[in-house]
Amino acid sequence: MVKDLFLTLEELKELDSYSEDFDSETIGLDEIPITGGRITLTITKGELFIFQGRISFTARLVCARCGEEFEQEFDEEFHREYIFGRDPYDSLPQVELRRQDLDRVYFQDIGIDLKGAIREAVITAIPMAPHCREDCRGVCPICGKNLNYGDCSCPKEGGGGWLEEFLKNKRSD
Repeated sequence: MVKDLFLTLEELKELDSYSEDFDSETIGLDEIPITGGRITLTITKGELFIFQGRISFTARLVCARCGEEFEQEFDEEFHREYIFGRDPYDSLPQVELRRQDLDRVYFQDIGIDLKGAIREAVITAIPMAPHCREDCRGVCPICGKNLNYGDCSCPKEGGGGWLEEFLKNKRSD
C-alpha cells in the first residue's frame, strides 16, 4: 500500500531511515506513467533534517526518434535538507542562490511532505528526448515507417513525403 509520503515531526524524531513506495498518482505526476517507484533514505537530524538516499522507478516513455512507447528504469541519488522555519530569501527582492540552497527546503508545518521533492527528482531524471534504445533508427521521413523494424522502399535521395508536407503546412501557419 502506498503511503501519503508525509512525515510528521513526531515521526521524524523517531526515524533514522525511511523507505516508501510511490507511483504517478501518489506524487501528482499524471503526465508520465510511473510504476515501481521506491525511495530509500537515511535521515540525519540536527539543526536541519538531511535526507540522503536513492530514488528508483520505472517510467513509461515515448521514443523521440520512432514514437514507440517503452519502459525505462531509473536509479538516482536523492538529497534534500529540510529546515524548520521561514525561508530567509522570501523577503528579499532578488538574491543569488548557491548550489546548496537548491537542495534546502524550509517548512513551517507539522511535518515534511516529500511528494514535491520526489516529483522534482523524477522529472529531472527523465531525459527531454528519450530513446527506446541507443541505436534507434527513427522513422522514414518520406513514408513514416519505423526503421527499427526494417528498411523501407523509399528513395534515399530527394524530398517529399509526409514530413516535408507537414513542415510546409506548419510554416504557412
